[in-house]
Amino acid sequence: MAGMSWKTPPSAVVVAGTEDFLRDREVRNAARVTITLGRDVVWASNEEEVVDALTMSKTFGSPSLVIADIDKVSEDTIVEHQENPQEGTCILLVGTSLDEKKFPALGKINGAYQVSHMKPKSTKGMRTLAVRFAKSEAGLLLGGNKDALDPKLAEALVGAVGSDLGVVSKEITKISALTRHQGRTIISLEDIRSLVRPSTDMNLSPLREALKNRDTVRVAKALDKIRRNSTTDPTMLLLRAKGGPANLALTWLKASLLIARGAGVDEVSSRISAPAWAVRQDIIPAAQRWDTKSLRGLVKNLARADRSVLLGSPSAWVFCESSLFLACVGQKPGTL
Repeated sequence: MAGMSWKTPPSAVVVAGTEDFLRDREVRNAARVTITLGRDVVWASNEEEVVDALTMSKTFGSPSLVIADIDKVSEDTIVEHQENPQEGTCILLVGTSLDEKKFPALGKINGAYQVSHMKPKSTKGMRTLAVRFAKSEAGLLLGGNKDALDPKLAEALVGAVGSDLGVVSKEITKISALTRHQGRTIISLEDIRSLVRPSTDMNLSPLREALKNRDTVRVAKALDKIRRNSTTDPTMLLLRAKGGPANLALTWLKASLLIARGAGVDEVSSRISAPAWAVRQDIIPAAQRWDTKSLRGLVKNLARADRSVLLGSPSAWVFCESSLFLACVGQKPGTL
């Protein structure tokens, strides 16, 4: 919404998207500016409360910001307010999408006053967004200097703390405060090292993607990061967690066997209890990159690794790690 100011807002605005941090920050900023101007902010839970707030605003001539969920306000209310606006009074609709079929009221609001912050669906996309966000935040906090954070440092920061924009924002705020205190406008590597604590959250997404593509190098990197960041032995997480390597290998093996027998997407979906879209987009492509024989060997070796943990093996992690490596490079199963 370039060029729009919450000091002089239009009659209706929409802020939507699945990226909660950016969407909610925009809403909080609108409320903050409104309160600073001495105006009322009304958080409406239904259309009746929206109408009441608009009526109060017009009756007493007091500008206000009326915030409501996108599905709580009808077209008629939007049209009525736009045809008979109260200067400074704005309806702010908040939701997760800008789908006019689901939310007809959107069709009555100027597209220039609709903004959507969507979360990328891929891990790579989320990381790219986080890096871009980190650079933008650093620039804003350090006097508008677009070069405040070097792209490589931004990537290193995101690699250390993760791609959650809320976390990235807090880290950038800390680092920028230190940089300003020292009279500088450019963030250095030392600034990041002194303040950033690497995330210890267990993220299996990189490992899942690497296994899906049967990429040995990426599998090795993902396993190394899991091992270094984990505060406890992560072996059982890989072997028992939903979406972990053992769970994925068994799912892909089932799909591979069904495909070999001529099963279609719907039948595979029904047999393995997975959504059709996941079968089509993820499971079948992964099963096709892995041959049935390799998947059988991987499942067999991961089962052995699981049993070795229960038997007190001192090297269960190595067993699990080796099973994944050998399967990726096409080593014959049963060699461990």
